[in-house]
This record gives sequence, C-alpha cells and structure tokens, in this order.
Amino acid sequence: MDNKQSSEMKKKAARERIMKKIAVKQQKNIQPGECMKFIEVNMHDNIRKNFDFYQETLTMLESASVAYSMNSSLFIPENCISWTRIIEEYSISNDNKLITTIRKDREKHMIIIWKWDQVVKQIYDKTFATSIAFIFASMSQTRLTLVIYGIERYFEYYKQRSNQKKDKSYTNIEMQGIPKISKKDLELSLIDIQIGSNCTARLIENSSDMSLLIYQYTKAIAEKAYKLEIKNRLYDQIDFFAAGDNKKSVNVDNDGYGLRKLWLKQLCMFNSSSLTTADAICSVHSSPDELMNAYMNCPTDKDGDELLKSIQIKKGASGPLAKVRKLGPELSKKIHIMFTSTNGEQLLN
Repeated sequence: MDNKQSSEMKKKAARERIMKKIAVKQQKNIQPGECMKFIEVNMHDNIRKNFDFYQETLTMLESASVAYSMNSSLFIPENCISWTRIIEEYSISNDNKLITTIRKDREKHMIIIWKWDQVVKQIYDKTFATSIAFIFASMSQTRLTLVIYGIERYFEYYKQRSNQKKDKSYTNIEMQGIPKISKKDLELSLIDIQIGSNCTARLIENSSDMSLLIYQYTKAIAEKAYKLEIKNRLYDQIDFFAAGDNKKSVNVDNDGYGLRKLWLKQLCMFNSSSLTTADAICSVHSSPDELMNAYMNCPTDKDGDELLKSIQIKKGASGPLAKVRKLGPELSKKIHIMFTSTNGEQLLN
C-alpha cells in the first residue's frame, strides 16, 4: 500500500468518526430537557404592557433555559405568542473539519391572549367569530389557540349581583360600559371559532396558570422532534398492526410445517376465541385460503356473517361426556368482517 492510499484511508476513517459524532450530537439535541435550549418563545410587546403574568412567565422560561424575544411587528396579531425552533446543521469540509450552521424555523403554533372585556364586547357585537376568522386567514397554516384571560370574575360579578350581593372585586369604573352576555353565549361562540377557524380556546384566570400554560406549550413543541422519532420507530416495528417483537412467534419451515399452528394462533387473536374454538374452525377451514374461498361463495354479506356460527365446539372431556356448543353468530360475524372488509376504519364490534 503506497502513502497516497494510506492517507486516503485515514481521511475516510476520520470522516466516519466525525459523522458518528454528528449523529450523537443530533440525537442529543432532541432529547427531553436538552431540546429546551433549541426553542425560542416569541412574545408580542403588548403582553409586557398589558398583562400581569409577563414577569412570572419570563422567570419560568429562564429557569428552564428557554430563550425568548419581544416584537411588535405589524404582520403578527397583537398579544400573540409563537415559537421558533433553532436548528444546528452540520457538514464536513474537504479537510475533515466540522462546520456548524444555525437555521431558525417558525413553528406553526400560536397562542393569542385576549382580556375578558375584549371578548365580551365582541361576542355582544357579534364580531367575535369574524375577528378570529380574519386572524386565521392572515396566519396561513398556523394552529391557533385563543386564551381568554380573567372572564370567570366577570360571570361571578353578575352572579353575585343577581343575588343582590355587592361585589367588591370590581369597581364601577371596571364594569362601566361592559355589556352583559351569558355563559351560553360564550360557549356557543367558542364552538363557532373551533368549527369555523379550527381555533381552540382556553379560559385562564390568573398569572400562575397562564405562565404554566405557556411553559407547557413550549415544552411540548420543543419535544416534538423527539416524540416524532419515537413514533416513527414504533411504526417501523409494527407488523400486522402488532408490535414486532419475537416473543411466542411461530416458525414455519420451507415444507410448510408450522402453518396450521400459525393459523390457530391467528384465530386465537379474537377476544372471544380460545384455542378450542380456533381448533374447531380449523377442522372445517384448514387455512385462511379455504376460509376466503368459502366467503367468496357466499351469496350475501349476511350469509358470510353466519358462515361459521354453527361450527360445533367440544368442551371438557372427550367422548360421549363432552359438552358441545356452537360458535355463535357474534364471533362468526367478527371473523367475516376481519377477513373481508375493505374499510380500514370499520370496527369488529
């Protein structure tokens, strides 16, 4: 081996080591806890000015090592919170040096926070759903969550007022010019925006709950890549819609030995089926192919549902003392649906 070949092999080995380090680092970056460092919370500047939970939220984010930013762009709704994912991308230069570049992607989740009085006025004026629809149309493909802040005290005020009790939690100035709506009006309006604009809603009453909600959203969004990887890994392991482990598997050799045992095991997968039941079905239809042919020869679906119901199942001792029962229409119908349905969403029950 000449020096040139030796140098190329060393360079290739070094490159492979760097690639392994990259894979380890990428996996580490998406792990729970570590991934919080790669998410940024973007808050509209009005939140700092108008809401009492602002400082508490910042303290909570800082304790979790989460970055945040403030903005007041004209292109985003007021009082909104969104998230940006910070992505480290790695590449290797020709001389085997690791190059790291930073890319930022805007997550398609957004929280919009409205005070109770704004919501009450818009529901009363019948402009609430229209306002949400406008925001939804301007923020294409964004999943919206509307938080209504402090509205429970509004309803409590009218409840106490109806009982002729003076409510000291609101002054006359706070309630001046605020129209009256019912809880039913609010509920119908929230259903309207959920159906019309795919916007979910949350009712939050205090700063602690609001800060916690922002943190929970941040954590869930940060861990999205990790959870997606776990989900994809699980799908890769699925075989015939069951986890693909090798426990109690049935071996089938090249001569077909083991096929009957496999057929019995498949029939035993039904909740109301036992090995005795499966053996009785197997004695009449010795393979899935035979059963499918029998179903194909049934003139109607009802005949298919009832094909197996009269199969006799022996229970207990053998011989003349054995108890005999029929398979029955319920299990017969389940098996027919399982083997012939073309609708993947159809239930066996």
